[in-house]
Amino acid sequence: MNYLRIKNWNKFQHYRYRDPSWIKVYRRLLRDDDFRDLPDATKGHLVSLWLLAADKDNKIRFDPSEIKVLIGAHDRIDFDSLKDKWIEVVDLPINASINASTNASTDASINASINASTDASINASTDASKMLAQRQRQRTETETETETETESGSVSVSGSVLLRLKKIGWKQNGNLSQKTLAKHPNITERVLVSVENMVMAGEVNGNAGGLFTYRFLKELSEGTEAAKDAIIADHEQAEAKRSAELAKQAVERLEQSYEDFGSEKILATIPPEQLKALIAEKRARYADGDKIDADTNKAFRLDLARTWTKRRNHA
Repeated sequence: MNYLRIKNWNKFQHYRYRDPSWIKVYRRLLRDDDFRDLPDATKGHLVSLWLLAADKDNKIRFDPSEIKVLIGAHDRIDFDSLKDKWIEVVDLPINASINASTNASTDASINASINASTDASINASTDASKMLAQRQRQRTETETETETETESGSVSVSGSVLLRLKKIGWKQNGNLSQKTLAKHPNITERVLVSVENMVMAGEVNGNAGGLFTYRFLKELSEGTEAAKDAIIADHEQAEAKRSAELAKQAVERLEQSYEDFGSEKILATIPPEQLKALIAEKRARYADGDKIDADTNKAFRLDLARTWTKRRNHA
């Protein structure tokens, strides 16, 4: 049976003989030309494959459709572009396999869209606002979804929440009814997300539904929703501020790399027709490549200079 394995897997491990809940991803990847030359979607798929390899002891049954489900990919995974340096497909005895689970939830909290784009200046400055907008959008969708009536009254729980509760095995009981959940939607969402994350991380092996009931009642007894909402709002503002600061730092590092590499001097040596072809090639690798200003975007021009230098050195 064929299995996919990550090459040089040990360097991504922190504990070689344990089962850690995280892996190492080195910052030097941002300066690795082989990694930089991968399409953005493939970079995200590669990082997701590293996470899956950690979960499967670096023995992933090579079934592209199954792997796509396991890492939550929406686009086709380009395994061919990864085979040279990053992955290998080997034939192992059946008894060496680890059964791959196909019950990966579409609500998985680990999204595989970790796009390590070199164009930091395009995305970095909007990260904070996108994050807050997404959260607000999720809240609005939850509030406006078709509701399922729980009793003869008007209090109800949204169908999507009921589906998520069913997935973790929660059952209505005398201690906690759907009516109580509907009266406290913010507590319901917070506790449900927390338990879902624990299930995804393998930290809950048994009664996740019972854990939800316990945590909900505990949180309900410890304070008012208004106070908790204020704490969450403060946390989101702090997180947005931190994201904005990280975005600023990313742009500053880009500016420094642009100057240190001597990008403009290198680009000036490229024949016009070859430069035009290189620009077209690079545009095709970005989701909104046609909108990039190739004359002023420093991240893009730095990428052009690095690619040209790499190819010239290998010529």
